[in-house]
This record gives sequence, structure tokens and C-alpha cells, in this order.
Amino acid sequence: AAFSIIGVSLGGMIAVELNEFLSPETIIIIASAKSKAELPTRYKIFRWLPLHRIIGGRVMKMSTKLGQPMLEPMEEKHEVIFRLMINEKNPYFIKSAVRWIVEWERENFSEKIIHIHGEKDHTLPLKCVRPDYVLQGGHMITLTHALEISKLVNNHLQMVNK
Repeated sequence: AAFSIIGVSLGGMIAVELNEFLSPETIIIIASAKSKAELPTRYKIFRWLPLHRIIGGRVMKMSTKLGQPMLEPMEEKHEVIFRLMINEKNPYFIKSAVRWIVEWERENFSEKIIHIHGEKDHTLPLKCVRPDYVLQGGHMITLTHALEISKLVNNHLQMVNK
């Protein structure tokens, strides 16, 4: 049976990797990168200066909770949801996720990928990626622009299934 994979941020990077094993009809990534070349310079620096391996998961969790809203400004109602989501994350997972992103080796990617990105994304800046669709929001566009994303995804999936 035909299927698609959708991933957001790190989940988008994982979706790109899963394509190698699962061969979906299409991959949709949101606020993500298709290869390590699309990661911003600051992540590439951490490959050679691996502070992420020394810093603990709890420190990373706290800095995410405090820093992300400053890096990616959002309405208060969205910031509350964001903080609740981070509170639920295991510090070990956050530390592992940072390592997975910084040390990602993907160099090539499938043409089947549909990439949706926010024009004000500071986590993965627009200048670093080549998306198919650009929305007004930042890195948290699945939270702040859910209806727009839903329309894009549904329209694309309808075209694929014709």
C-alpha cells in the first residue's frame, strides 16, 4: 500500500533517513533540513567543538525552555504550549537529539521530499534551506500555522493519490 512520511524538525531529518529503508510515495518535512548542508554554521561548528557531548541533558532542557522563545518569538498561548511540551521531554532525549542533529551525516536526498519552512525560522534559517513552500512563521510553524500546513499537506497528498 502507498504511504507518505511527514516529519517536523528532527522528525523531518529522521523522515529523510527512513526514505532509504521504507520507500514512501513522498516525504513531507516541516521546519527541517534535507541534508547536513542545510544546517546552519553554528551546528557545523559543534561538530568540531563538541560541547554538546559535555553539557548535560538537564542544562540543555533548561536552555531550550528559556532560549527557544527568545530565538523564535511566538504568541503567549503558543509559548505556554511549547513550555509544556519541553517539560515533558526527557533530558536524555534532548541531549541525544542535539547530538543526532549536530553529527548528522546525510549528504544527498530524494527528489520526493516536499519541504515546508517558516520564513522567520531562526533555528534552521531560511537562508540555509531550499524549501518548496515558505510560510510566515518561525521554527514552531506546526504550532503557530497549523491550518496553513494542514491545507498544504492535504493538497499535496490528494495530488499524489490521484
